[in-house]
Amino acid sequence: MLCILVVDDHPDGRELLVTLLGYRGYRMLAASDGREGLKLVQQERPDLVIADVLMPVMDGFEFVKQVRAHPEIAQTRVIFYTASYHEQAAMDLAKKCGVLAVLTKPAEPEILLDTVESVLQDVGEQPVCAEPQELEQQHLRLMTDKLKTMADSLGLANQRYAALIEINLQLASERDPARLLDALCHQSRQLIGARIAFLYLPAESADTSPALVASGMAVEPQASDFAESKLSDSFHQVLRDGLPRRLANPSGQAAAIGLPASYPSMHALLLAPIVSPTQIYGWICLGNRLAANEFNDEDEQLLSILAAQAGRMYEHSRLFAKLQEQDERFRQLAENINDVFWLVSVETGQSIYISPAYEAITMCFGWCRLRRARVFTSARLTKRFGSNPGQRPESNPGMRC
Repeated sequence: MLCILVVDDHPDGRELLVTLLGYRGYRMLAASDGREGLKLVQQERPDLVIADVLMPVMDGFEFVKQVRAHPEIAQTRVIFYTASYHEQAAMDLAKKCGVLAVLTKPAEPEILLDTVESVLQDVGEQPVCAEPQELEQQHLRLMTDKLKTMADSLGLANQRYAALIEINLQLASERDPARLLDALCHQSRQLIGARIAFLYLPAESADTSPALVASGMAVEPQASDFAESKLSDSFHQVLRDGLPRRLANPSGQAAAIGLPASYPSMHALLLAPIVSPTQIYGWICLGNRLAANEFNDEDEQLLSILAAQAGRMYEHSRLFAKLQEQDERFRQLAENINDVFWLVSVETGQSIYISPAYEAITMCFGWCRLRRARVFTSARLTKRFGSNPGQRPESNPGMRC
């Protein structure tokens, strides 16, 4: 039984290759880096090694160089398995260190299996390795390109996530549900970098209307454009499952996905649900990625986060609007009845609300007490000092009541 060793620092990719090739009857070995892979090559002497190029501890280049340096394993067949943006650099390096083929991640299963079988059937001599100095220069170029790609990606990711935080703060301060949806549509289009954006929230009952917002479209959308009988099933799946979807539309025609023919051409779409922990309210759709042919995983993740945050804020804004409406009705009721009532906090004992009738009755009660006090005082003074005003305390400060 032929033996194949897979050397890759990504567990998912490593497991995929092991499973796929295992079904073909090969005996499979796996290693997480070049150092571990080199030990397995020395111990097990596999017929083929499929190695990633860029790995921690010992990368694919150093791994192959070490294999070629040991005469007993120097003829081991090796295939490089690398990301697409390193394909050309990896192919150049592969030729110089005796690697027989280069596969691009993610490779189609048929292509991967055909390549493995072709390499295993080849009984020719291994190509001669280039001089160590030339290999080092090629390896340094590959690593430099990798670091630059990572730095560019990291810088862009940092900018986008900083913008995401800023957008969330802006949306959190918006209390009006309609303005919140409008801001979500415009801000998500700018954050992801899409030519057009539109969102739709179906009517929740016969007494309510659907919500619809668009950005970047010359055509004014109508709620009837998004009828369930017209749209493709991808839109309905977002509402049913609450999960984002990427949709390819090769013809670019809006009618192909159930939208009116007057809509702009859309070759790639990204859909995300506007969802809270308790309810799926609708979806937001971005069309035509700027500077790219399609939306990627990061775009999908960013839009999903933004739409989910907006879904919670939309729910809170609707509750806030309902509370305002109930508060206004309560005040109108309280200010137009003659009964006295008040609200007291159970925790602090402080008064929260006192009806206007209480103030009116309190004023009336206070006036009555004041009048009774004056009458009582006048009667006591008359009884003690007589009816002569000159004998009262007001005319003689030295006397006390």
